[in-house]
Amino acid sequence: MKHKQHFLQSIGKAEKTKDEDFDQLFADFQQQQKDIKRLYNSLNKFFSNSTTFQDSSRLIKIQIEEFYEDCNDPNDPLKSNLLQNFQALFDSMKQFDKESKKILETVNAQIEEMDKTNQKIKIRNSNLLQFDTNKKTLQNLLKKKEKNLTKLPEAENNLQESEKIFNESNNECKKELLEITSKKHETISVPLKLLLNAQLEMKNIFLSLNQNGFNDNQMQSENIDNSQEDIPQEVLDQMEKEKNNENI
Repeated sequence: MKHKQHFLQSIGKAEKTKDEDFDQLFADFQQQQKDIKRLYNSLNKFFSNSTTFQDSSRLIKIQIEEFYEDCNDPNDPLKSNLLQNFQALFDSMKQFDKESKKILETVNAQIEEMDKTNQKIKIRNSNLLQFDTNKKTLQNLLKKKEKNLTKLPEAENNLQESEKIFNESNNECKKELLEITSKKHETISVPLKLLLNAQLEMKNIFLSLNQNGFNDNQMQSENIDNSQEDIPQEVLDQMEKEKNNENI
């Protein structure tokens, strides 16, 4: 009975319920959520650029094939080397695309889990609002000189029920927030490890191209010298003209 009286007397001292532990966990959670979304956007942009690179490479490949359709020597070594390397590039990029898709799916899944937590926090905040509203209602009833004996018991019951509901949702949210924020390093490191695999795959792509002669300066020099002899003079004149226009 004394505990109940003390509880009712303390109602007027704090109209808004605060939980500093929750507030700190929620602040950490918001920062973590911001970081993971920023990472997703950066990765998405990075992989989009990779797609642009592949699309541009395919366009160049088509243009090379079209160019050689009108040439007398369709088996020119420059053409075969270029097309061979482009095909090697496309084949290697398939694995890189798989890695990039896996990374984005992993990060997106983390964002979706955080969105679910946000929904629980919204319910928690709604319960908090109801609890504080019932607290204020009972406070106003107690301030009246003439006490309404009918409304007081109902207001007390509403307050106790809303307090119970709020505490349950508040504790659940704090537990979930603590679990998420304590694994911040793991949350970020999982997609970053996948990114490392993708980087290694990209490295292997260019190593493969190098082994196929893509960066063989001697072969390139020989092919270019030989190919220029076969290129019609009007094409060479047009190339020189375009080069001069770029320098203006």
